[in-house]
Order: sequence, then C-alpha cells, then structure tokens
Amino acid sequence: MKKICLIFAILFMFCNVSIASELQKDDVLASKLHQIGFFRKQEKAPEIQLQENMQKIGNYLSKRNLKRLKTLYSTSFVTNDGFDFATYFEMLEKTFEVYPKLDFCFKIKTIEVNGEFAQVLCEETSSGQINPSKLINQGGVINSKSLVFYHFKKVGENWLVSSYDVVSENAIIQYGDAVNFKYKLIAPKMVKAGENYTVRFELTQNPNFIQVASITNEPIVYPPIEPDEIFKNTKSNNALERVVTANKNGKNENAVASVGISRLDASLIDLIQLVLVGLLRVPADTFKSRHSPL
Repeated sequence: MKKICLIFAILFMFCNVSIASELQKDDVLASKLHQIGFFRKQEKAPEIQLQENMQKIGNYLSKRNLKRLKTLYSTSFVTNDGFDFATYFEMLEKTFEVYPKLDFCFKIKTIEVNGEFAQVLCEETSSGQINPSKLINQGGVINSKSLVFYHFKKVGENWLVSSYDVVSENAIIQYGDAVNFKYKLIAPKMVKAGENYTVRFELTQNPNFIQVASITNEPIVYPPIEPDEIFKNTKSNNALERVVTANKNGKNENAVASVGISRLDASLIDLIQLVLVGLLRVPADTFKSRHSPL
C-alpha cells in the first residue's frame, strides 16, 4: 500500500513539475507576445485620428454641442485673430443665438504630422437659416466658405486643436428675393497696416428694384465694433467702390458690402438685404530692407 502511495506521490510530483514547466513556458511566450504588441491595443495612425477629430468638430458644431466640442480643443487654444479659448467659445455661443440653424462641413485638403504636432488644411463651409428681423420681415440664409489651417498638439493619447489660421474666407447673408441676385465683391487678400486699398462691389441690374449699397472695412475684434455705414445709390452699371484705410493695429479685417434692395412699389418694411464679407489679412509688422527708403 505504501509503495502504491509512493508511486502516486512521485507521479503527482512529476506531473506538477511538468505542469509548472508548461505554465512557465506559457508565461514566457505571453511576455514575448506583449513585447511585440500582440496583445496590445492597436493604435490608430495619426492621420486617421486627425480625420476623425475634424469630423467630430463638424458634427459638434452642427449639433451645437459646445460641451463635447471643448474636449477637442486645448485650453491654451488661440486663433490667428488673437482670440483665446474662452473668447472663442463665447463667440460661438453668440453666433448660435443669431443663427438658429447652421450646418458645418469640413473637406480635408492635406494632413502633415511632425512628431507630437500636426497641421490639417481644410475647406470649411457652413450654411443656415436666418429669422426675420425688425427691419426685414422675410427670413434669410447665410453661406460661408473658408480655407483654414488647424494646428494640433498630441496630449497623452489625444490630438487637441492648439490654434487655427484662417487663410481666406467669404460669407454672404441674403434675405428674401436677394437670393436671386448675382454679386461680386473685389478686394485684396492682404494689405499693410494703415495702407489704403480699394473695395469694389458689383451687383446685377434689375429694373424692378431700387438698390443702395455701403462698403466698409471692419477689424476683427471682440466685442465687434459697429461700422459707420453710408448707403449710396449704385451707379448705372450697378457697381460701387470705395477707398478705405486698413487698421493700424495689425488686426485682420473684413471688407463688407451691405446692400439694401427694395421693390419700386414697396415700403421699407419689404427691404431685402444682401451682405457680402471678405477676409483681408493685415500683418502687424512689415519688414523693411536696409535698402528701402525710410
């Protein structure tokens, strides 16, 4: 009996040694597999993550979900107009109050990744509805198109927007029948601070309407400055131009043409308004060559 027990004891001991040995081999194998990332969660390529972030930005803007949108931005975020994180999102809230429905769409042009930094160039479009105002009893539409560089920085596992740079931007606001008018706003894309430049506005002739227009240049600041608008009759060719002076503070500014259009047999309440906006970049400092005259 003791002999049988001893045999079983020896067999059990060798069995345990064999099992332990196999378990050790499995641990070693698992360790090696972990080292080469076999069990590690596959990390998405930065380009894929950035594409997904841009899609989320568009979705959150369209849904007005500023709480979720803020999670995609660094708290040290700043725009090329100098607006910080808090000011930028306050401006978005004000925009959503004015325009009850806005849809945003981003079309990515290029993505460049350099270590923990990245740059996404995209074409950004937005469109929406405008409610009737006290002056204009008809609803309207807004459409804008811009070319923007979004700058990202990787924080932990997340890519956050650290800044953006608007390269160009055009917007139009149209009420009532103004949606049927053809138009053109002509202005330079960049001017020196304090430099004079010409803004020209062209609108198709319509014998059934009276058309008056105003041209201003407005520095991009917050809160915005109310412009001094002087409306004038458009010429026989339905064109109006004005020489304006760029701001001297190096603030980017908008060239703005506002047009009042009214039917010949209508009162002021039936006024139709068309507003065109074009972005101008105004560098704060201009490099002077030693050969340039002072």
